[in-house]
Amino acid sequence: MTHAAQIVWFKRDLRINDHAPLLAASQEGTPIIPLYIIEPEYWRQPFASRRHWHYVRGSLVDLNEALTDLGQPLIIKIGAACDVLKLLKFTHGSHTIWAHEETGNRWTYDRDIAVRSTCSKNDITIHEMPTNGVVRRLKSRDTWSAIRNARMQAHILPKPVNLHPTADCKSDGLPSKDDPMFGDEPIGRVQKGGRKAAVADLASFLNYRSRSYLRHISAPDLSEAPAYPPTLRGAFCQHVKFCSLLQSGASNLKMAIVSIFPVILARLGHASRGVVILFKSLRISQKLKPIACTLPLKACARMTTTKPTSRHGPQGILATHLLMPACAT
Repeated sequence: MTHAAQIVWFKRDLRINDHAPLLAASQEGTPIIPLYIIEPEYWRQPFASRRHWHYVRGSLVDLNEALTDLGQPLIIKIGAACDVLKLLKFTHGSHTIWAHEETGNRWTYDRDIAVRSTCSKNDITIHEMPTNGVVRRLKSRDTWSAIRNARMQAHILPKPVNLHPTADCKSDGLPSKDDPMFGDEPIGRVQKGGRKAAVADLASFLNYRSRSYLRHISAPDLSEAPAYPPTLRGAFCQHVKFCSLLQSGASNLKMAIVSIFPVILARLGHASRGVVILFKSLRISQKLKPIACTLPLKACARMTTTKPTSRHGPQGILATHLLMPACAT
């Protein structure tokens, strides 16, 4: 008997390791459609740019190689998410979708509401799994901390052993870096995409490159700062993975925390309580807590910095489209 293919919808979580929806779908024993949707309307929004696309495209190439090794290449579709999902239901009988909850902005939030409505009307079941500390449909803020901490302490999931391929499911072509759909040419260097590059870059900074960061913070040509916002926002390093690295006691942990603290605050969306979240939930040594007291929390909350021209400060991050201000979804 031929089973209908199940869809694993990749959004910002472009990896095969520690990917709960992919692992759960693979254990069903049915064909899998690993899907990434390029939504033209999304790329027409003012918050999107070709800089983002360069990074995402590199990550998609990396993801496709990993999925191909598991037995089923990545399927790319260009169009509105609702239209693509309805079409796959019609052509392949795909009535089950697995995905991570996306923590994005108002546009992606409204898109996800529309997708859930489409699924309900077309007899499609969608399983959305959390990927960070944002808790949807929270009845009381008093329970948030316990839920978030439990998620961060969860075991890192293995990648699937293999994927059952879906016959006759054709992928659209991957647009080039220079496709006009994605806007104007980016200025300056663009960070390399892909989980392998992200993990290697993070480990390199935490263990080696952070040694000179504080001395060279005002000298962009000498600074070895990591441009991590896309890595964290894209979840190529799962948040539980990132927390475990900080807890592991790397030799330059103190300097690493100071240098990437504004990024963590913006990503969590709780700047006024950032010290409590970071140090209490990560259970970092009491000896490091005084360091946090010197950090400009109010400046971080306003997304400002004493050196607004620094590309590694919050203003520089926003100016180069590396990070969008956090918003509640």
